[in-house]
Amino acid sequence: MLILSQVGVGKMTLIKAITETFRHYGKLDILAKCAMTGIAAVDIRASMLHSWASIPTSISKDDDWLDQMTKVLEDKCSANIQGKEFLIVDEVSMENKATAYCLSEIIGKSQALEEKAQPHEPYGSMHIIKAGDFHQFPPVSNSTGALYVD
Repeated sequence: MLILSQVGVGKMTLIKAITETFRHYGKLDILAKCAMTGIAAVDIRASMLHSWASIPTSISKDDDWLDQMTKVLEDKCSANIQGKEFLIVDEVSMENKATAYCLSEIIGKSQALEEKAQPHEPYGSMHIIKAGDFHQFPPVSNSTGALYVD
């Protein structure tokens, strides 16, 4: 699901309402929230995406980083993803294609270990909610690698 709008429309309010709905139904444990920046993460009480998923900050699609993860990072990542069925990613305009690919791969691997999905199924069949404004901030390191390029 995509939640796209310009600044001030209420994306953060909607994310908070989604969180509260999960809390109301006693299902907060199946919801993960991440953001591309620390400020956005603090605003929605979330983690930074790269830290939560143990994705290196400089990576290309062709790297075999997934196979080279240290045991510590792999355990941290598995602990974060295990049992989650929904993921909210805020400030998605700053996510580049390589990061989206790596996120899909790491979630797929984790979900496969839990026998919830096949390893290369997109996002391991986890429900992904991406929020942001594509007219706001492009990815810092590679603006042409943005998910949306005019």
